[in-house]
Amino acid sequence: MKKGIILLSLTFLSFAVKAQWTSNGTTISTTQNVGIGTAAPGYKLDVVGNSRFYNIILPRGYMLASRLDDNFTYQEKAVGHYSFGWNSDSWNTTSGTLWQSSYGGMKFFTGGQCRIGINSSGNVGVGTDNPAYLLDVAGDIRSQNFVLPRGYMLASRLDDNFTYQNKVIGHYSFGWNSDSWNTTAGTLWQSGYGGMKFFTGGESRVAINKIGNVGLGTDNPQNKLDVVGTIRATEVKVETGWADFVFASDYKLRPLEEVKAHIEEHKHLPDIPSEKEVKENGVSLGEMQAKLLQKIEELTLYVIELKGENEEMKKENKEIKQQLRNLQDL
Repeated sequence: MKKGIILLSLTFLSFAVKAQWTSNGTTISTTQNVGIGTAAPGYKLDVVGNSRFYNIILPRGYMLASRLDDNFTYQEKAVGHYSFGWNSDSWNTTSGTLWQSSYGGMKFFTGGQCRIGINSSGNVGVGTDNPAYLLDVAGDIRSQNFVLPRGYMLASRLDDNFTYQNKVIGHYSFGWNSDSWNTTAGTLWQSGYGGMKFFTGGESRVAINKIGNVGLGTDNPQNKLDVVGTIRATEVKVETGWADFVFASDYKLRPLEEVKAHIEEHKHLPDIPSEKEVKENGVSLGEMQAKLLQKIEELTLYVIELKGENEEMKKENKEIKQQLRNLQDL
């Protein structure tokens, strides 16, 4: 006990050499700089050597920091400006915010490995200490909710590659944006630079290649819409040319004898594909409808022509009968 009092007295005495101390019985204070391990203190408390504290209390608005023009050194390496403290922020003016700052960047370690890195430009790396983007994650991400504000997207860069299961997809984006058909609400859209496929049950059901061909039941569409399977619809509208040219005054109707000869030789009507051709190449729905209408219109012309011939024969037959009656009356 006596040794402690003597040591404390010597300490106070050494302080008194460089500073003027005042005491009110419970507190000893000075307005001058205090040095421990140095005879020329440059700060309010200047310690040259190791320090041990059980508690450090920083009042609100203050921080533990190195100077902006100084270096904070740890294990003989300069960290640069470093601060740690509590202060007010724009999001909360009623209570202090715990914050930490490093002039050259920051790294957070667990198990001796860097887990999170923030460089001097503000890029944050998770699983990497060299982030190249505002958020650079080297590993999987799991999120219960992922919110993209309207007008923003989840995308890879146009000059970059999006990789999944070691396969390069190319530019890929997913987001909400305005479109010409609806300017009052955002449109959900998805983009794949090289093409897209939609799977269910592990199988590709819908495919869109990079030139815009769509395949249903096939992942290699060769036309604007390729469907491998049946289609059921309440209405199908086809916009194409029509067969009104049959009724033009200069249209040449095939003689029935020629039509008969074509049918006997080819087993199908002229200008209509054979069964074999349809099975191999399919038919254009709009074109075939026009062809069928052409045949109906030609048939109508044949009927009109035959009707005229029939009327002429009736007239001739009537005249012959009248001539026979006249002969009988002689």
